[in-house]
Amino acid sequence: MPMNKTQFKDALKNIQKQKVSFFSIVVIAAMAVAAYLGMNFASHAITDNADRFYDSMNFRDAEVVSTLLLTPEDIEALKETDGVSEAEPVWQSTGVLVKGGQSKKATVVSLTYDINVPVLISGRMPEAADECLVDTELAEQLSISDGDEVSITSAEYLKTGRFKVCGIMICPDYAVNTLAAPGNREVIVPKEAFDREALDDCSMKAVIRFEKEDGLSRFYDPYFKKTGPLMERVEALGEIQSAKRTEYVRKEYAEGIADGERKLAEAGTGLADARKKLDDGYKELADGEEEAKNAGAELEDGAKELEETWTELEDGKRRLIDGEKELKDAELELADARSQLDDGEKELDQAQRELASGRKELDRGWNEYYENAALLEDAKEQLEKGRQELDDGEKKLADAGAELEDARKTLDQGWEEYEKNEELLNDAGEQLDEGRAQLEEGDKELADAKAELDAGRKKLDDGWQEYYLNETILANSKIQLDEGKKLLEEGERAQ
Repeated sequence: MPMNKTQFKDALKNIQKQKVSFFSIVVIAAMAVAAYLGMNFASHAITDNADRFYDSMNFRDAEVVSTLLLTPEDIEALKETDGVSEAEPVWQSTGVLVKGGQSKKATVVSLTYDINVPVLISGRMPEAADECLVDTELAEQLSISDGDEVSITSAEYLKTGRFKVCGIMICPDYAVNTLAAPGNREVIVPKEAFDREALDDCSMKAVIRFEKEDGLSRFYDPYFKKTGPLMERVEALGEIQSAKRTEYVRKEYAEGIADGERKLAEAGTGLADARKKLDDGYKELADGEEEAKNAGAELEDGAKELEETWTELEDGKRRLIDGEKELKDAELELADARSQLDDGEKELDQAQRELASGRKELDRGWNEYYENAALLEDAKEQLEKGRQELDDGEKKLADAGAELEDARKTLDQGWEEYEKNEELLNDAGEQLDEGRAQLEEGDKELADAKAELDAGRKKLDDGWQEYYLNETILANSKIQLDEGKKLLEEGERAQ
């Protein structure tokens, strides 16, 4: 409804009265309109620039990824899908880019020539299989420039790990900074750098472009309305191709899977058997440890008894040595007594000869008689002295025989204990070999001691025989002496 004159006049009067408020409202409204228009125009400018940028790279409209890989038939099926203008396979792998002593995780991607074409900042596109393009952020972080040699490690399906940088580029998928688009930056290599034979020429993913009108911005609803039905067609095709691929893989690797399952079952059985053997081994080990512990205790007891027996054997040996020493001393004293007895016999013979001479010369006179009588008295004294020494030797020999008998008894007891301990030590096993060797040496020494004792006993018996023989000779000498005395007495009476 148009204003009448009165209303118009009232409005003018109100504006004149409140000029400041009116102009403030006008300025605020103008600023709001300007801000709106600026933001609107800026938004359109940004989207237009982005569209031009992505169009210059032929940026993909969609990306198809398969965990079972995409076959060349899958790529052809994508190309033949209604509404799809282009489709290219892409090979990729995750690795570590190394330059000098620095490294950074990166995604290695094959170069595409019609879709997602990288924008060169410097250098040229890779031509050889060992050339690559490096993203600007990676190049800045690792100080990489054109012509540098770099290494890519931990990446699968690459034919080589050494590459020459032929250019620095902006990757279509990461055309903004890291904060806006997080993730590993890309290193682009020719598809010949991948071992496609090992992959049966299958790719990890595919990039596609749809048929659409020129100038259609990818940031507005018309774009999504246009590409939405096309995406549904691609998804439907994906389900069909995925089923085919799954069936193919199942048939292709069915035998391997069955063999793997069989080996897994056999491994499970072997694992059960191994676990049982391991449990049995643990039980045997525990039993062995217990037996070893008991054997150790028995070994300690046997070693202790062996040590005690060895001590007693050593004592017996010392006593035997002492007995042998005393026996030798007695033999020496007996030899001395025998020597003295021989001297006495010699003197007795001399006296007998002289007595015979005295008998013959008795008539010659008392002077010769007294001379022979003095010689006879001297012979008697020497004979008594020899008899006393012989008695002392017999006593010492008897004492040595008693000590020798005691040593024999001690040795026999040690031998009996040794025989008892030998049976116990035999049960102790190989760990007593050293003790057994020592015991065998003790046996040898004991045998030697027995031999020496037998030899000593034989010598003692020979000594007794000589003693009895000498005693017989002495008795005969005494008889002859008595006969000499009788003759002497008869001579004296005749005188």
